[in-house]
Amino acid sequence: MWIESPQCAAVASEIDEMHRTLPNRPVNTNAGDLSAKFATTYANQFWFVLKRTFLQFWRSPVYLRAKFLECVVCAIFVGLSFVGMDHTVAGAEGAFSSVFMLLLIALAMINQGHVFAFDTRELFEVREALSNTFHWSCLLVSHTLLEIFWSCICQFFCYICYYWPAQYSGTAHHAGFFFFIYVLIFPMYFMSYGMAILYFSPDVPSASMINSNLFASMLLFCGILNPKKYSPGFWSFMYVVSPFKYFVQAFVGPIVHNRKLECAFDELSIMDPPKGTKCGDFLQTYVDNNGGYIQNPDEDIQCKYCPYTMQEQVVRQYDIKWSYHWRNFGIVWIYILFNFAAMLAGYWIFRVKKFSISSLFNFKKMFASAAKHVDRHEKDTTIFAAKKGDDKLLVPKKQQQ
Repeated sequence: MWIESPQCAAVASEIDEMHRTLPNRPVNTNAGDLSAKFATTYANQFWFVLKRTFLQFWRSPVYLRAKFLECVVCAIFVGLSFVGMDHTVAGAEGAFSSVFMLLLIALAMINQGHVFAFDTRELFEVREALSNTFHWSCLLVSHTLLEIFWSCICQFFCYICYYWPAQYSGTAHHAGFFFFIYVLIFPMYFMSYGMAILYFSPDVPSASMINSNLFASMLLFCGILNPKKYSPGFWSFMYVVSPFKYFVQAFVGPIVHNRKLECAFDELSIMDPPKGTKCGDFLQTYVDNNGGYIQNPDEDIQCKYCPYTMQEQVVRQYDIKWSYHWRNFGIVWIYILFNFAAMLAGYWIFRVKKFSISSLFNFKKMFASAAKHVDRHEKDTTIFAAKKGDDKLLVPKKQQQ
């Protein structure tokens, strides 16, 4: 019925017309030609993959809800644990401890992102990579950028739930810089670092194990758990290498800068002066040389001395200074760019070239002659050439007989 229909005759006429006209068309040497590996330019590939990946995130509300819920709950827990930080030595040390707890939220977000990104990577490698739909780097960069985008929004809620309950400085240059470095810059680092780990790992459990070890190393040498001066000399280089050192300095600096300190009773050094001497006269020379203040300078018994006058003096032993804030901002960009470079290089080595440690000892393969490379999109010049039996196509069987 189809062969004898007018629609079949129209299709046959269209095919004949294509056979007559297409061979006479000039050969296209642009990126859209069959000789190119991809159907369009890299910029178009990246743009379409970015839009597709954004749509993938938008259509994954379970993942986004889990990400937001995790951030908000953890930040509220930290913020309420240090609510209304006072002006004592313990208050300055509490700000230090709270920042350490904030860093742990990033670890959970990285592990959560591994699961979501792994499915996308598997889909690409099984289906899209073989058809050369787009370059693999488009997927890696697009997914990482959108993870950073959503993580920045999550960090904004973390900032609200953590910073203001603790009643830290509300001045524009303190609160503003903390917002800038914590909400906008910090997610760039930890998500690019997390994706770099995932994209060269064989699976999610391996990525989580690698991430946990590296993350723990960065925490150990960020200066919170153990100051540099108390560590063995061999490990001193780790305090320079650890990126969390610079983030901790950037987080704690605006919290304690220009914040007055008043020692609690158990933080005071109490002593009796010589008979007939007031506390102010007895300790003034020591205060002039070492800082601090005397709480009761006019009394002649139980002199109460506080070694600090500002909270930033408490954390100075950890090499934290407000004057370092823009220096730290510049340094963390080195780590962010390194993460992106490591992500692309790691994927190319371990997933594209499929490098493995065992291949280093495969001498037979190493010295074997390389197979001849055949381009999958080698140009075929015989597509429109006439072939045997073409005259019988779309011809009713009665006419063929």
